[in-house]
Amino acid sequence: AIRIKDVLPKDACIIIPPNVTGIRYFSQRSIYVDYKSNIHSKKYLSQADVRRKELYNMTLDARRSGKDLVTEGAIYYSNMDTSGFQKLKKDGATHVLTKVGHKLYLPEVIRNNEYIVYKL
Repeated sequence: AIRIKDVLPKDACIIIPPNVTGIRYFSQRSIYVDYKSNIHSKKYLSQADVRRKELYNMTLDARRSGKDLVTEGAIYYSNMDTSGFQKLKKDGATHVLTKVGHKLYLPEVIRNNEYIVYKL
């Protein structure tokens, strides 16, 4: 995340898997949606619900079910393809963070042994 801070523009908005934490804090960049953020304005809540559904297949009902939504959401996220992520650019997303094995057909910005950041 510290390297992301050095590479991405300050106005970047990063799409992240639900099981990745600390990116917002260490990178000092915006996150498209955080799977656990809840207390905000009514407008944000409805927007966040839509975004959680798009990225992690999480719904309000599922959140109340007691299931391990982080693991299920990470699996759903890891199956998203390039076009699925590109659709989110219209809503302000600028970059996507994936595990190294999750190949997207987008320009690669930075990588380490575990993750890749792509530019939308």
